[in-house]
Formats: sequence, C-alpha cells, structure tokens
Amino acid sequence: MPCSIGSADYPWVADLDGQPAFGSKAQLRQVEKFWRKPSAADQAVRLALADLVPRFELEVAMARAEDQRQGLDRLVLAFHSGLEDPEFDPSALVLEELIIDPFSVGLNSQHALILVRVAGDARRQVRIWLLQEGAQEVRELTAAHALLNSHTYGLGRLEEVGLVQLITARLDLAALRLRAILADLEVFQEGPGSELSVPNSDAVRLAQAFVMGEREAGGAWSQWVSGAKQSARDFQSGTKLAALNKNQAATLVLREAGRKKAVQNLVQMRELAPADGTFPLLTGSNARLSRFERCQEVVRLGLEALAKDPFAAEVHQLVGISLDFIRSRRDAAVYLDRYLHLKGIRFYDTWTVAPGMQTTAEQDALLRVLS
Repeated sequence: MPCSIGSADYPWVADLDGQPAFGSKAQLRQVEKFWRKPSAADQAVRLALADLVPRFELEVAMARAEDQRQGLDRLVLAFHSGLEDPEFDPSALVLEELIIDPFSVGLNSQHALILVRVAGDARRQVRIWLLQEGAQEVRELTAAHALLNSHTYGLGRLEEVGLVQLITARLDLAALRLRAILADLEVFQEGPGSELSVPNSDAVRLAQAFVMGEREAGGAWSQWVSGAKQSARDFQSGTKLAALNKNQAATLVLREAGRKKAVQNLVQMRELAPADGTFPLLTGSNARLSRFERCQEVVRLGLEALAKDPFAAEVHQLVGISLDFIRSRRDAAVYLDRYLHLKGIRFYDTWTVAPGMQTTAEQDALLRVLS
C-alpha cells in the first residue's frame, strides 16, 4: 500500500513518483472538502494538478514551432492532404503519403531535403508519441475535474457506489503519466535556439534522387526510414513513460477495456434512446419494446457503461434524457449536468452558456437542467 504523506484535511498517499495522490480509499466527503474548501497544503496539490495541462500545452506549442522551423509547414502547404489531420501532428498524413512514394510527386530540392530530414529524425518520432500519449491524459484530467466540479458546484452528484473512487483513480493515473511525459519531453524537445544540423551526404543523395525521380534509391530510402524508426524505438524504450507503462500495464489494460465497454453500450443506447426528441424505428427483437421499456434499457446499459468509464459524456446524456422520460427531471438533471460539465458547459457560469455556442444536444441538456 502507498504510504501516507498527507495533511490532516485529506489522507494523501504517495504516487509511484512520490507526488501526492488520492489513493484507492478516497471518500466522497473528503474529496468534497478538498475540492470546495482546500487547506493550504491541499491548495498546493490542486495547483500542481492544474499546472500540468498548461505545461503540456507549452510542450505542444514548442513541438509545432520546431516543425515549423524545420520547414515542415512549407512541405504540408505544397502537398496538402484533404483528409482530416491528427490533433498534434498536422503534417502526419502528408508525411505518410510522401514517405510511401517520394519519387513520383515532383519534389523540389528544398522540399526533398525537408522530407529526408524529418523522416530521419528519430527524436521527433519519440516526441510525437509522447504528445499523443499526453493528449490522452490531458483529456482524462479535464474530464475528472469536470465531474468533480459538477458534483461540488452543480447537480451531478457522484453518489453511485465506487464512482468517486473510479474517477479519482483515473485522475491519479493521468497525473502520474502526464508528469512522466513532461519529464521525457524535456529530454526530447529541441531548444528554441538550437541550429539545424548540416545534412550529411546520404541525406543529400536521397533528396537528389527524389528530385530526379531515381527509383533506384528506393532501397536506401527504406533503410533510412527504418533506421530512424528503430532508433526511435530504442529511445522510446528508455523513457520514463515506457517504464511506467510496463509497471502499470494491467491498469492501462483495465482502463482501455472500460472505454471499449462504454463504446459498445453506447452503440446500443443510440438505437433505443430518444436523442433528438423522437424514438427511431426499431427492427428485430427490439421492435416490440415500448418507449418506456426502451428508456429502461438505455438506463441499464448506461449505468453499466459508466461503471466502467465515467468520462463517456454521451452516455451521461442518453441516460439523462431517458430518466427524464421514465422518472423525473430531477433524476435526469444529475446525468445531464455531468454531460454538460464534460462538454465544458456550467449552467451557473454565464460565460460557458452563451447562446449559439452549443450543439443541439447540448442546448437540449442545458434547457432541461435549467428547468
């Protein structure tokens, strides 16, 4: 068991990296007190948690600036892909397309050298991996904060058995991984003043082959790309995050299984729930279900999903509108307010409820909560 490191106000435990964590025995009353009226020691913990997200956002901005300095933006503009780009690497799809066949796309000498340089940058590949993993943990932290705010300041009471412990466990894990990611990014992030290295002779020859369309250099290009990937794997294996992933493998598998379960249940819930105010037609065995029975099934599936993944916003929404149909607006408001908080909307905060900023589903949930 983790050792106690806390104050008299909250029984903090030491996480694997020695930082304060809620631990496995968090109680709702204690979490409420920490969230609403933190002591000086608790406030320091909360500020440290809140600081993780802007620190990560700064790393993202630095990575984008480094790619821009490498000339990657010029390459993307020259060979723009119509497909949707990944969140933290707007050039990923363009790079993937060019790496597959750089000999027949008409690269000029400048773009060819940029492609060779970026595709051979193992450190950049590690940074991309760290940023992708970090983005996931930022979403986890944001969701946990949203639900705790909904409970403390709104209507989304977290009173189901084991729910607050699951939320704080997910928060602990996200904070632990994000701290490791930030430490790794300090190692693999290029400094803003570092100079671009002079390309070696192999890089120049490959760039010339791309410009001339000399497919005979295909073997050398494959070795260049695979060599960078192998170096990236070697770098990655030595990171704090890789060690943490190995240590927390079972927990990460459990978290991912919970997410998949929520997605599976959500697919069934969408078929049954009156998401847009009307009940869609059903076929097969469900066709004989009454509207009341359909909503009952939505609630059952939703509660089962939330016991595995409480951060599934749409699950909260569908449970809420179904409870509004079969029980009462008061019961529905608990889940609808959680949904709104997960979407960044707080009914008591006029800045987040400005008209015209919500989707139809969010507007509907907000009206039900306000009523």
